[in-house]
Amino acid sequence: MTAALTDVERIRRLPWLVAGDVLNIAFVSLTFAGSVFILFLNQLGLDSVQIGFLLALIPFCGVIALFIAPLVTRLGHKRVFITFWGIRKFVMALLLLTPVFLARFGAQAAFVWVAGIIFGFALCRAIAETGRYPWQQEAVPDSIRGKFTAVSSMSTTFAAIFATAGASVVIGAGTGLGRFMILMAVGIGLGMLGVIAYSRAPAETQGGSQSAHSGHLQGMQHALRDSNYLSFLAALGLATVGSLLVISFIPLFMEEQVGLGEGMVVLLGIGTYLGSMLTSYLWGWTADRYGSKPVMQFGLG
Repeated sequence: MTAALTDVERIRRLPWLVAGDVLNIAFVSLTFAGSVFILFLNQLGLDSVQIGFLLALIPFCGVIALFIAPLVTRLGHKRVFITFWGIRKFVMALLLLTPVFLARFGAQAAFVWVAGIIFGFALCRAIAETGRYPWQQEAVPDSIRGKFTAVSSMSTTFAAIFATAGASVVIGAGTGLGRFMILMAVGIGLGMLGVIAYSRAPAETQGGSQSAHSGHLQGMQHALRDSNYLSFLAALGLATVGSLLVISFIPLFMEEQVGLGEGMVVLLGIGTYLGSMLTSYLWGWTADRYGSKPVMQFGLG
């Protein structure tokens, strides 16, 4: 933590935050999210129930935020975020040993191995994100928040398109688990560079992470008595469940039922990214001018 930065000083360091987001989306696209990871699990010989269980571990671990938020606040939001954002890369790197584990112990043992890694990764991710959101809320000045979000979204979307296209080529050109290991190794390397970039982004102000610890439980109780907040949580939950029901198994459906090759299945993800890239700046400008809530409601609709 440092002394309070002016808006000009914070804006000057924001490109590091964008760089971190760009490198992080490349890590995400090549490791635990999207078609690459689902096809990797399918290649291991796991069934749909096992794959669904592994996908559910990541959001499930987010529950830990309710209990660790006071500790994260006391230690410093950015410090906790950087620490656990880095640790999760080393945890994910253990996936590179999966082919050896599969050959030696079989598919069921490989499932347990992967599940343990994903669980550890998900815990680190949940802890890191508990610090990430309040830190970035302070790092980005309110006056440019919408435009910054738009620029970051466009940059990360372009990176995701590039990573997805590259992954499609690698997967379509090979067979076996080796191609997935190559992609994951590249993704982990880019993710570590992202941690370095985040470390150069604006720090939280001194005293910003020293807010009350003792009132955490009372604060949650107060929030849960807010009818508007409860409505927001309900809407967010419904939107999350609805979207995950649609997208989670699209890669397997397109491969097994439609008959597309694995490389083409991965390439399908570019459609979502392209739509985001073409419209993000417009939504950011609209949010700054008319407010975030109308944009969120319109986009969800």
